[in-house]
Amino acid sequence: MEITWRAMSSEDMSAWVELLDEVETVDQTGERTTAEDLEEWISDPTIELGRDSLVAFDGETLVAQGIVTGRVTDEGIHRVRVEGAVRPSHRGRGLGAELLRRLFARGEELHRERHPDIPAEMEVGCHEPNRQFAALLEQLGLRPIRRFYDMRRDLGRPIDPVVVPEGLRLVEYTAELDDKVRVAHNAAFVDHWGNSAMDEERWKRACTGSYSFRPSLSYLLLTPDGEVAAYLLTREHPADTEATGVRSAVIDLLGTRREWRGRGAGTALLMHALAAYVRNGFERAELGVDVSNPTGALGIYERCGFEVATGWVAYSRALPAVERGLAVQ
Repeated sequence: MEITWRAMSSEDMSAWVELLDEVETVDQTGERTTAEDLEEWISDPTIELGRDSLVAFDGETLVAQGIVTGRVTDEGIHRVRVEGAVRPSHRGRGLGAELLRRLFARGEELHRERHPDIPAEMEVGCHEPNRQFAALLEQLGLRPIRRFYDMRRDLGRPIDPVVVPEGLRLVEYTAELDDKVRVAHNAAFVDHWGNSAMDEERWKRACTGSYSFRPSLSYLLLTPDGEVAAYLLTREHPADTEATGVRSAVIDLLGTRREWRGRGAGTALLMHALAAYVRNGFERAELGVDVSNPTGALGIYERCGFEVATGWVAYSRALPAVERGLAVQ
């Protein structure tokens, strides 16, 4: 095995999709990735593909890939995230460890370049059943710090009636309200672990401007003065439907401003959306949740009929403190 390493280029897109498709066939994470997904991801202006990405080839075959990204969270931590994959046929040969070491080196460099004056954490997500990968992360000095669930609900089961909280009005999402939804999202998620406030560019690119966003299946609760008190945004991934034969609606974002919590706003949006999914031919609803979410979201989802399908764990380690690009001893 003679491996060559280089930065990723746009010409690698089809090979990247094929690699991730083979990885998903083995790992069964429940996520299929399309070229549209990857193009949206790397369109992030904070990603410098020539420096923040890495691919490995065995001859003409793409056998590993990875990307490093970084965002400053609401709590003032520069969270440097590393994501990557190794082709199943090439696992067990040290390729994953080498990929991570190279990406970690870039992550430390990225932190020194962009935010050397604040604390930083290196983070990698691990699908919970993948104990081999978890062991590798721990060997490299990372520790599990947060657990997340992917949850599902069969839409053939009964759906409770919608009870809209007093003082609020339930409406369908419209483009005219888009920025108010963004502002509400930033307010609702400010106390969530690892959250980074969305500016207009990132919001439109990653959320309501995405090819997978379904505005007609997204809903808002408005206050009497027209502000957004709570919101539910829906996505659909046709590649998942093609792979599984089950049409699923994905609840991408669901949030309630702090002053409107505890009144059933989230439940009202969920019940309304679930009924709409049924009318539109969906067979299943899906969402992801931080198990330690401070708003008690996990309990709400369980009461609304969602069940855990699989779990993810965030592994992390602190990056060395830096000052003017130099390590602080």
